Amino acid sequence: APEIDISELESLFSAASDTTAKKSTGRRSSISKPEKVQLVDLRRANNCEIMLTKIKIPLPDMLSAVLALDSSVLDIDQVENLIKFCPTKEEMELLRNYTGGKEMLGKCEQFFLELMKVPRIEAKLRVFGFKITFASQAEDLKSCLTTINAATKEVKESAKLRQIMQTILTLGNALNQGTARAFLESYRHNTTDMKGKTVLVFNKPVSKEGLAAVILAQSVPDESYPYILTSYEHGADILQYIRTTRSPTVRISAATTLTGPPAAAKVVAFSSRGPNSVSPAILKPDIAAPGVNILAALSPLDPDSHKGFGLLSGTSMSTPVVSGITALLKCLHPDWSPAAIRSALVTTAWRTSKSGEPIFAEGSNKKLADPFDYGGGLVNPESAADPGLVYDMGIKDYISYMCSAGYNDTSISRVLGKKTNCPSPGASILDINLPSITIPNLDQEVILTRTLTNVGPNNSVYKAVIESPLGVTLTVSPTTLVFGSGEVLSYAVTAKTSHKVSTGYFFGSLTWTDSVHDVRIPVSVQTTIMS
Repeated sequence: APEIDISELESLFSAASDTTAKKSTGRRSSISKPEKVQLVDLRRANNCEIMLTKIKIPLPDMLSAVLALDSSVLDIDQVENLIKFCPTKEEMELLRNYTGGKEMLGKCEQFFLELMKVPRIEAKLRVFGFKITFASQAEDLKSCLTTINAATKEVKESAKLRQIMQTILTLGNALNQGTARAFLESYRHNTTDMKGKTVLVFNKPVSKEGLAAVILAQSVPDESYPYILTSYEHGADILQYIRTTRSPTVRISAATTLTGPPAAAKVVAFSSRGPNSVSPAILKPDIAAPGVNILAALSPLDPDSHKGFGLLSGTSMSTPVVSGITALLKCLHPDWSPAAIRSALVTTAWRTSKSGEPIFAEGSNKKLADPFDYGGGLVNPESAADPGLVYDMGIKDYISYMCSAGYNDTSISRVLGKKTNCPSPGASILDINLPSITIPNLDQEVILTRTLTNVGPNNSVYKAVIESPLGVTLTVSPTTLVFGSGEVLSYAVTAKTSHKVSTGYFFGSLTWTDSVHDVRIPVSVQTTIMS
C-alpha cells in the first residue's frame, strides 16, 4: 500500500494551515482600507450598484433630468430601474440613524442618501415614467376606445336588446300582480305611461318629464327639480302601501318653512388640498370661497340650463367669487399690487363660520379643517377691504422665488425679457414674503423673515400673538412693531422642533394685532429628522 504523509496533508488542507496563513498576512490586512459600512441588504445593494453601472450617468445629472422630466437623458427602462431602487421606509430610517461618515458607506447607501434629498422622489420618477410612455399608452387607449365606442353604439341601436328589456319589465309587472305599477313603470322611462303619476324611486335616476311628483328614498341625487325626500325605511313603507292598495294615492299638504341653526361650514370633498406638490414651502390653497350650488349663467343650449341659468358646483364656481372680491378691492385700493390683495384676503379670512362654529373638512365629521383644506380660511370681503397690514411683493421677490426654486439665470432672463443674475448667496425659499409660513422639512433651528407694509392709520402699534404647531416652538423678533403711514417693517421668526422622530404636518398661526386689525397668517410645519 502507498505511504501517506499525514503532515503534508495537514499543511495543505487543515484549519491550522488556514490560521497560519491568516497570521502571516496579518501585517498586510492591518494597513488595508477599512471595510465599507453595509446598511442595505447585501443582494439589494449589489443589484443597485449594477444598475448604477449600467446607467452610466453622473448622479447630479440624473437627478436634474428627473426634476426637469428630461427624457433625452433617461429612457423608460432607466427610470423604471430607478423606481425599483428608491429607498424604502426602513432603509431611510437606517440611513437617518447612521452617525458615521458618508465616505464609509457603500455606493448603494450613498446613492440612497442623495435620493432622500429630493422630496417624494419615487412619485416624481413615476410621473417621469408616465410622461415618457404617455404617447404609446394614448395610442393603445385609442384602439380600446374605438372598440368601446363600437360596442356602445351597438347597445344603443340594438332592437333586440330593447325587445329583451321590454319582455323583462312586462314579466316583472305580471309577477308583482300588477299592484306596483307606479313603482315599476318608473324604470321604463316611458313618458306616456308615467304622465301625471307620482313615482317612488330607490337610489335610481328618473326622468322628470310628465311626472306629477317624485318621491326619493335613501339618497339625494344631483337633480335640480323639486322632489319629496324620505328615508329608506319610510320608502319601504310607502312601497308596501303601493303593493297592497288597488288605487294608491298621494296627497301633498301645504308647504311650511322650517328654520333652525345654520349648518356647520364644510370644505367640500372635491376642493383641492395641500400640501403643495411642486413647491412644498409654499402653502396651497390660499383661500376658500363658496362653490356648491352656485347660481351660474349657462348657454341656453345646455341641457341643465333653465332660462339661461343653473346651479353648479366646483372650484370653478369659487374662482369667480374670489375674482369679484379682488376686482372690488382693486377699485377701492387702485395702488395695491396683486400680492397685497392676496395678503388682504388671506390675513382677514374666517377660520369659523358666521355662527362661530368651526369649519370642518367634508368626509370626516371629526376632522376640523386646517390650512391644507382652506389656506387662510373662508374669504371675508368686508375685513379684506381694511386689513391694516399687508405682505407685499415686488419683482425682486419673484426673482428670489425663482432663484430659490432652482431656476437658472438663463431661464429667469427669458421670463423677464432681460439679463438677470441670481444673488449670491442665494435666497431661501422660506424667506419669500408670502402671507403664510410653511416649513416642509424642519430638522434643526430655522430663522426666516417677513416684511409688513402699513396700509392703515399712522402710528399703528402691533403686537405679535403666536399659536405654535404641536411640538414646534416659534419665537418672533421683535414682538412689537410701530408703523408710520405707509411704513415698511420686517421681523424674524425662529422655528425649533422638539420632535425626536419625523412627523406629519402640524398647524398654527402668527397674528399681528392692534386691537382693531388681526393680521393672521397660517403656519404649517413638518419635522423631518435627517440624522
